[in-house]
Amino acid sequence: MPILNKDGFIMSNIYALPLVKGSITLEVLKILNDTVNVYNFLNDLVSGKVKTGTTKFVYLEYVSVLCRVLDAFREVFLYFFINNLGTF
Repeated sequence: MPILNKDGFIMSNIYALPLVKGSITLEVLKILNDTVNVYNFLNDLVSGKVKTGTTKFVYLEYVSVLCRVLDAFREVFLYFFINNLGTF
């Protein structure tokens, strides 16, 4: 799940994260960290197109984690900026 963009700002959004059966290896975590499209990588991993050791990945059916990431300071700043027309 992306948290920071390339400029270091928090990427406020709501994310639905799939869950997989089994443990995630360090190798997979390193690949996920460098992957632009995580969902495509996970689909390839589950389908067997990508091999990582002997671990077999399977999605848990009908389950995901809903996660809301919010930069509260930025939200407050934008609220005051918009409502005060940019004056502080």
